[in-house]
Amino acid sequence: MNNYLTKSDIKKFIQQKLLKKILIFQILILVTNCASIISGKNQSVTVSTTTQNNTALNNSDCKLINSKGEWITSTPGSVFIRKSYGDMSINCQNASLKGSQIFKSKHEGIVWGNIIFGGLIGWSVDVVTGAGFSYPQSMNVEMK
Repeated sequence: MNNYLTKSDIKKFIQQKLLKKILIFQILILVTNCASIISGKNQSVTVSTTTQNNTALNNSDCKLINSKGEWITSTPGSVFIRKSYGDMSINCQNASLKGSQIFKSKHEGIVWGNIIFGGLIGWSVDVVTGAGFSYPQSMNVEMK
């Protein structure tokens, strides 16, 4: 019996190894993009303004700012924003009053799946894209 590998055997071995690596890479890409696929990178938020005695105040111009961009809306209003790991700052003003508020970005449950299955890579993708985080759907700014 021959104990030597033929060129054909070596070629098959290399092809199988390469195929396994490609398959593992594709699975990692799918797993680590889970939050991006499931919850997306954008979110709709509603902004409202009130006076100090909690009376609704309409027609205030508001600017929403996070590390992914800036958006403008009038109150009450909704706007699609880009999710981010960082907090959202909202600055509003009308003819006589101004107000600002910071809203915390919170991780979504899907982040834990990415940490468990995607490890550091999965978590990093969620942080960079912002897909694994969200802001409150309704945000109110008190005007003074």
